Amino acid sequence: MLTVKGLRRWKPKPGKRPEKWDGTVPGLCARASAAGEKSLYEIYWYRGRRRRFFICRFDLVDKGVMPMGEVRAKALEVWNQARQGRDPAGEQKAARATAKVVAQTSTFAQVFESYGRRKLEGIISSRTGGTGRSPRSRRATSSRWSRR
Repeated sequence: MLTVKGLRRWKPKPGKRPEKWDGTVPGLCARASAAGEKSLYEIYWYRGRRRRFFICRFDLVDKGVMPMGEVRAKALEVWNQARQGRDPAGEQKAARATAKVVAQTSTFAQVFESYGRRKLEGIISSRTGGTGRSPRSRRATSSRWSRR
């Protein structure tokens, strides 16, 4: 069982990313980064892939901002959503991306324009290989200049 006192004492080896599992809530684990920072995650499987839902950093639990009971409740909620066929980590990632776009833009027109620009850039780079020129012109110029 993960406890605040136990996680405080936990000293992972530097350069590794170990995980410490909770015995009461399925999928709840503490994970240490290579730098030694500890975070709490809910790990579950979605469509044959292991997914990791970020709950909070351990220092928030250690300072009492988010009690361990609240962490367990959130982890259980995420676990139940995953069992119902949803992907909470995917939803979390999409929400962060949307919030980033909204933070950078203020009106619907700006959001629409930035979405269109990103979409157009993706289409152009996929067709031209990221050079901005068509594959035909790239082949013609490269073969002509390579003979000299």
